[in-house]
Amino acid sequence: MAEAPISVDLLQHAVIAAGASGVASSSALSIECRLPSREIPALADRLLTLGVRCQFLGAADTRASGDDFTLAYVFAPPRLSPALTVLVSVPTATASFASLATRSFAASRFEREIHDLFGLVPQGHPDRRRRRGLPVSPCRGRGHLRDHRRAGPRRNHRAGTLPIQRRRRDHREPRDATRLRSQGHGEAVRGATPGQGDRPRRADLG
Repeated sequence: MAEAPISVDLLQHAVIAAGASGVASSSALSIECRLPSREIPALADRLLTLGVRCQFLGAADTRASGDDFTLAYVFAPPRLSPALTVLVSVPTATASFASLATRSFAASRFEREIHDLFGLVPQGHPDRRRRRGLPVSPCRGRGHLRDHRRAGPRRNHRAGTLPIQRRRRDHREPRDATRLRSQGHGEAVRGATPGQGDRPRRADLG
């Protein structure tokens, strides 16, 4: 049996009852508002009765305009429409926010990543261990963005350009090149980049 569609008006009444401020409709199928962090669990429980869960949670370093971080919660039904975006301010002095890990699996994963990167502590999360191999962790996995004055562009590239990941000089050769060398083949490996594979022997050049 198909679920009954949820109207935008129903979501709007729910966030107003939860004490949200700045409630506005950015489109016919989306609503935006602001809410204190301590009120997020109560709002999540209220929306859960409507079949709406937290589908996404993001964070931004907004200390340039104020001494806080900003969280963006996106609540939506399984069909992802309509959507409710809730902005939450997290003061730097507090550096913590209420967790929704026991209410939404997606929220539990996003909260761990926010904790890894920004250092904001999700209060009530059952497992706040740092994830291994996080690709966006600052300072090579040591510390958090909240330990720095303000997040800014890296110093090794110009503004508006992407940083270049340089390859180490001691990179390994492809397996094919290593195998050919062990077999005594002197011909160059087709498709190998300079510095990889074997160079042609002088005798092969005639």
